[in-house]
Amino acid sequence: MSVYKPIHAQVRQYLGQVRRRLQAQTAARGLAVCGVVALAGTILAVLGANAWRFSDSATGTASALLWLALLGALAWFLFRPLFRRTSDSRIARFIEEKHPEFKDRLVTAIDMQERSATDPSARVFSELVAEDALRRTPAAPAENLIDSRRIFRPLIWATGSVAIILLLGLFGPGIFRYGTKALWVGWVQAKTTPLYQIRVTPGNITVGRNTDQEITAEPVGFLPQQMRLFVQYEKNADWESAPMMSSERGGNFHLLLMNVQQQIDYYVESNSVRSPQHTISVIAVPRIDRLEVRYHFPAYAGLPDKVEQSGGDIIGLKDTEITLTVHTDAPSPGGRLSLDDNSSIELSKTGNLELQAKWTLSQDTLYHVRLQDPRGREARASEEYLMQAISDFAPTVKLTRPGRDLQPTPVEEVVVGFEGQDDVRLADLSLHYSVNGGAAQTVPLISKSGGQQASATHLLALEEYSLAPGDLITYYGTAKDAAANTATTDMFFLQVRPFERSY
Repeated sequence: MSVYKPIHAQVRQYLGQVRRRLQAQTAARGLAVCGVVALAGTILAVLGANAWRFSDSATGTASALLWLALLGALAWFLFRPLFRRTSDSRIARFIEEKHPEFKDRLVTAIDMQERSATDPSARVFSELVAEDALRRTPAAPAENLIDSRRIFRPLIWATGSVAIILLLGLFGPGIFRYGTKALWVGWVQAKTTPLYQIRVTPGNITVGRNTDQEITAEPVGFLPQQMRLFVQYEKNADWESAPMMSSERGGNFHLLLMNVQQQIDYYVESNSVRSPQHTISVIAVPRIDRLEVRYHFPAYAGLPDKVEQSGGDIIGLKDTEITLTVHTDAPSPGGRLSLDDNSSIELSKTGNLELQAKWTLSQDTLYHVRLQDPRGREARASEEYLMQAISDFAPTVKLTRPGRDLQPTPVEEVVVGFEGQDDVRLADLSLHYSVNGGAAQTVPLISKSGGQQASATHLLALEEYSLAPGDLITYYGTAKDAAANTATTDMFFLQVRPFERSY
């Protein structure tokens, strides 16, 4: 008995080494299959979710299917083979298939060991067979039965698949970088940085009753052919929708809600992408009867003040002083002009039904009027208007006579003419000339400024300069506007020739 147990214990120890080697191979193969399933599933799930622009339902469904595929692969290809018990007899047959020199001794030893528990007479013979089989085990170590490459190659596949998934999530193309994170760890990342989104302006806003409100939608990450605006009125449980109009430039869409009288919840949707829901709140503020705009132009322009009794868009010279008077149908305690860059200009009360703002025109922007109700609540009370500051451009000047270089005789009279033009007011038009490189002479061509255009001529009597053949007169014209912007023509030449030429 003292010899019988150690021999069979050594056999079981040897079989255990082979079993662990087989389990390592099985685990490596299972992990490789799971890695490939995870990688292929990630690619397919990202492409599928992207077809629906990573909407909540598409992302949730794709993520659930991806996790189910991975769990199924783990259960079937990893846990099921590992938890399935492999008998000593099957391991022994596996060894003898690899090493026929055992000649069924190992299988016989296992079978006789199982029978010896009920047949004491078989114990001695079982011991001898097991001892004979053990003498052959050094020629068949577990490391040689299962090549290490059959373990490490699947592990490389598994590791590579996981590495590719990580690279896709960190550095992959746009949809894969976003989609991989959204599908695997969507609860952390998906809601904070959506790949496809619709930015809606103005978002949540309070407007005055019976005013118009434009809704603008900007797609981010995709270029839709159309968008729809969904609205739900306060007194209606159903949602209504309408197609939005595309802008001529920029790819934005817009729709004007006219005569808003009650609270409206709204959102924009396109290609399965949906914007956040916003609310247009409505309060009763005074209505605007008209906007009166007064322009006080800069002094250099020399222009009289201009008043638009029913204005809105404000277009004038830069640095023009603007006075905007808001005439309302009911008293308002105050208000402001809200500019497109989120700045504002305060409106001060100047009469029972009047508010006024003054500022210097300096930028191009959009603005709308916001008024307060008697309780001090503020709301939008007008549509969007344009505010444009026009720069004073430099004047232009050109030669009108003689139109080219000439070769006059010493006694000819040459008429030189220039034409100047400015967008505001032309202040000066002059001729500049020099005889044989001498001191420059300046001749003013207009006596007073005031118009936007002027043309004038000057007579150069060459005999007054005692010229000889070969002498040269250079000349050019300049124009200056009221803001001291200057323009200059090219240089022109008058080269004196003899009275007669012989050829």
